[in-house]
Amino acid sequence: MRSILVVLGTFLSMSALASPTQRAVAFCEVNQELCRDVEELNPIRTRAGHFRFVGPSAEAEHVALAFLHRLMFGNDLPEVRSAIVPNCLTVFERDPELAHALFDVESESMVRTRIVSTLGRLSGPQGALLLEKAALDSSAEVREVTAALLGYRSDFDALRVTALGFVNDPSAEVRAFGVRAFGWHGQPEDFERLAPLLTDVSSRVRFQTVAALERLDDVRLRQSVMFQQLSEDSDPKVAGMVARILKSSNQ
Repeated sequence: MRSILVVLGTFLSMSALASPTQRAVAFCEVNQELCRDVEELNPIRTRAGHFRFVGPSAEAEHVALAFLHRLMFGNDLPEVRSAIVPNCLTVFERDPELAHALFDVESESMVRTRIVSTLGRLSGPQGALLLEKAALDSSAEVREVTAALLGYRSDFDALRVTALGFVNDPSAEVRAFGVRAFGWHGQPEDFERLAPLLTDVSSRVRFQTVAALERLDDVRLRQSVMFQQLSEDSDPKVAGMVARILKSSNQ
């Protein structure tokens, strides 16, 4: 049998034009036993109700490649396929373009969401590129996870245009995470962009907007009529935050 390094090197040196399907096939043609073992694994359901896998005892990158093959060719339900994604991380970290290609061809939004949540924290241009791509996804679930991860990026300024898109997203959950990201990383000049969201139909968005604007320019926020009117907001969390900020200004 060819050595692990030779087989892995062959797999990863394949043409970048090869599809995820072709690359998974090439690996499992050489490692049929391992791929069969992974194919027969049953996921474990956690206390939170999610699935996860415990991989076989083998070289980490080989196990990841076997899981990739199952992800591409298995007949698992979407929630199980989603649980497979983290087990492919070793391969994705080594070859981010493979993860991007897989995201492009994946039809299940649950799986695309897991690809983003697994790889969206990767530093550098590859992680940022995936977030930019996911920001345009048709699924609100995918965009929500993308917006949430954006707030943790040290290169937020390079993704500012993407973040602005989230602030105007049709989904309230996406808007809320987009506003939160600006609260963490924004500049005082972003105040004008976020202020209109003080009247958003979603109380969650209003709450995040108050929190973000307080960080950006608390003096200007307290002078805002829209902000002051939120002291009577229908959501007690929003009204309570406004009351706290107004009280602190009188001390």
